Amino acid sequence: MSPLTPQGFFKGLPVYAAGLGPKLYFGFPIAIALFVVAQVAAGLLYTLLGFDPREVFAPAAPTGAGPSSGQPITIGQLRIVLISQIILIPLIVLVARLSNGGMAGVLRLAQPAGGYRVYLLAVLGFLPLLAITNAVAYAVKPDAYLNDFRLFLDTVRGPAPVIAALAIGLGAPLSEELLFRGYLLSSATATRIPFWPSALLVNVAWTALHIQYSLVGLLEVFVIGLYLSWLMQRTGSLRVPLFCHALYNSALFVIMRFAPFA
Repeated sequence: MSPLTPQGFFKGLPVYAAGLGPKLYFGFPIAIALFVVAQVAAGLLYTLLGFDPREVFAPAAPTGAGPSSGQPITIGQLRIVLISQIILIPLIVLVARLSNGGMAGVLRLAQPAGGYRVYLLAVLGFLPLLAITNAVAYAVKPDAYLNDFRLFLDTVRGPAPVIAALAIGLGAPLSEELLFRGYLLSSATATRIPFWPSALLVNVAWTALHIQYSLVGLLEVFVIGLYLSWLMQRTGSLRVPLFCHALYNSALFVIMRFAPFA
């Protein structure tokens, strides 16, 4: 039964086929180079746009969100993050277009078979997973779990909510999914590594991108990454994990911006 029907979505055969892009030993260095270029270009563009470099290093203003074990992101850093995302996204698209297999074979942005109900089923599967992982993380390390939230609270409730919303709700899902579960996953499977070893390798790299989190936070990110990888395998379309990632980040932003956290 097709996984793209309501009955077979959670137990049907996977749709994902091996990638057509550059092999991993080329794709991984290219991905690192794209990330570094985006960061450097963002720093240069930040200055060219006339922003104050002191805002990058100035301590973030307190938000009343409570004590935190880490340093909240500053408004300058937040701007650089968004600029780097804006630069990175077209760079990934360009490299994919120039690769063997093109956009379709590398990034897999075609609409999944089954239409919009696929997105609903993906979200319905995501919700209990999020509930379980958050409950376990809080039960195991409540202080570390809350500290991870406080870091985001300081960012979300800071003086630049629009920039934070764009960077968290749109820029991060787009740039991360295109780079990791799009370009890098295609590079790994093009090297004839089976899907799940490829997905695990990519997921470790994606989790490492969130190194500022606590250990329980990193474990939660890893589990979420496994589900997003499963969606990629199940549907064959990057649109589905991208949608779930963006919905999750956007929901977190809204909750942390307006919910009465202490």
